[in-house]
Amino acid sequence: MNQPDDARQQLDRVVDALGLDDELAQLVRSGIAKIPAATAQQLLAGLDDSAALIPKILQADVPADPKQPEAAETDTSWRPSSRPWFPPREPRGTPTITERARSMMPLAGADFFAVDLDSARTLIYASGSGLVLDEPSLVAFRTTAGAAGGRVIAAVGSKALALADDPVVQSINPLKHGVIGDFVGAEQMITQFIKTAHQSMEWAPSSRVIFCVPSASSQVELRAITDAALSAGARATYLISEPLAAAIGAGLPVLDEAGSMMVTIRGAMTEAGVVAGGGLVQAGSVRIGTDSFGQAIADYVRRNHGVLIGEQTAAAIKKELGYAFAEPVLRHMEVTGRNLTEGLPRSITLSNHEIYQALSDPLNGIVSSVQAVIEQTSPRFGADIAERGVVLAGSGALLGGIDALLAEQTGLPVRIANDPLTCAVRGGSIALEQVEQDRIERRGSSLHLELRTIGGMQAIDYPGLWSIE
Repeated sequence: MNQPDDARQQLDRVVDALGLDDELAQLVRSGIAKIPAATAQQLLAGLDDSAALIPKILQADVPADPKQPEAAETDTSWRPSSRPWFPPREPRGTPTITERARSMMPLAGADFFAVDLDSARTLIYASGSGLVLDEPSLVAFRTTAGAAGGRVIAAVGSKALALADDPVVQSINPLKHGVIGDFVGAEQMITQFIKTAHQSMEWAPSSRVIFCVPSASSQVELRAITDAALSAGARATYLISEPLAAAIGAGLPVLDEAGSMMVTIRGAMTEAGVVAGGGLVQAGSVRIGTDSFGQAIADYVRRNHGVLIGEQTAAAIKKELGYAFAEPVLRHMEVTGRNLTEGLPRSITLSNHEIYQALSDPLNGIVSSVQAVIEQTSPRFGADIAERGVVLAGSGALLGGIDALLAEQTGLPVRIANDPLTCAVRGGSIALEQVEQDRIERRGSSLHLELRTIGGMQAIDYPGLWSIE
């Protein structure tokens, strides 16, 4: 055996003695096999500290072998195949050892966005910047004339809300029960919202986005969200279930083996979930939310007073008079609507007792849903929930007395999370940063989120977190 081979074998034995992890050891051995013989002998001759050998090998640039142009063009053995979340790279010749080492480091300027898609409002939370967008989930279309007429986006968000009374503009909500109902409208809305959040013309090439979605979403609904995001220019898209994201944002010990219960009351849906071991162990949902509160108030006013009111008026009534209990103190509010008989404006006075009656049906539906999840939860976690109680998040948590109502009906302690409106989107941002950091450091996620494939999507702790690139 010649001297260069002996030098490389000695270097290999030194690397083995250091006890490096498999991937780094493989990377170093690959460099040893390709460095010039003279360099190997110099490294051995000046070897004072075995650990100091590693950076010297990683910093050695390896020239491409002109005798093997085809192998140099297609060699991808240095790429980590055990982590499918790494995006593929275009073949561009044999990279140097330095380039290989840099491929394990985070991309400079990478952008992480967490998006909470709700039928009422869409929230976007940017890593390092906090909440950067809070807009109504609306898209305004104009219909073009001619034989090949179609829809043209006029505005999104609050600008679309301002065009709601324009007779030539059609304002729609592309989301239905927290998932996409109108793909074109949702794609345009997501794109415009991210542009606004990012303050640029398009998403950064390294943007990674996580969406908070209902835990009971179908594969078709999940695929619609990821397709819309990827079409809008995201590099990678993750999906996390709403209760898990809210639990992380509320600071619950989601990694504990003991269970914690989270209830999110959003615009179109209420979800209850028990979180333990980094994922959901029990979940349930009902399509009742704050939108149902407004609709119940509008229906009550129409039935009992013969007056038609709009969504904004119903929302103002809910904010002023809404309460989950019959309050002993009587409060009143004067509102104006359209008389159904005469078709003319008419003012009426409503009391908080009337609004309590109007909200009784949707509130009973929410209570029943939470009770059903508690009943279906394993006794192993029942004692944990009895001790830790229930945490509320979402816009519905702001309804006065709803925590006391749930505490009375379930017999459990109930509290409202800090900043319940942004609880889920903050939790999604934390989860995305954790998963990306674990990816960069090339270790299993501390959230116990292991990759496996479900329906063509990379799924992590289903139904907790999904990923697609």
